[in-house]
Amino acid sequence: MGAGAVYAPVTAARVRRLGWIVLAMAPVSMASELLGTAWVSFMSVGAREVGTGRVSLSIEGPDVYAVVIGLILLCFGHILSEAAEVAAENQSFV
Repeated sequence: MGAGAVYAPVTAARVRRLGWIVLAMAPVSMASELLGTAWVSFMSVGAREVGTGRVSLSIEGPDVYAVVIGLILLCFGHILSEAAEVAAENQSFV
């Protein structure tokens, strides 16, 4: 297949990889927020008062968007991989 072929296995693999990266953004964002609030709480309260710190974990809009868009990209990558198989099969007939 040509260098700019759309229906190639490498294109499907790249789209799926992008989907996994976007999907991983949600838990990374939530973990960074969790660690950030834990650090601020620890620095404001300090070690002098054990058990009085607070930690916040929330699911926000961008986290939901990252999950939805990541899953859509994963599905599109699977569809593209099937299309690449069909294109290769069609190319073998011609």
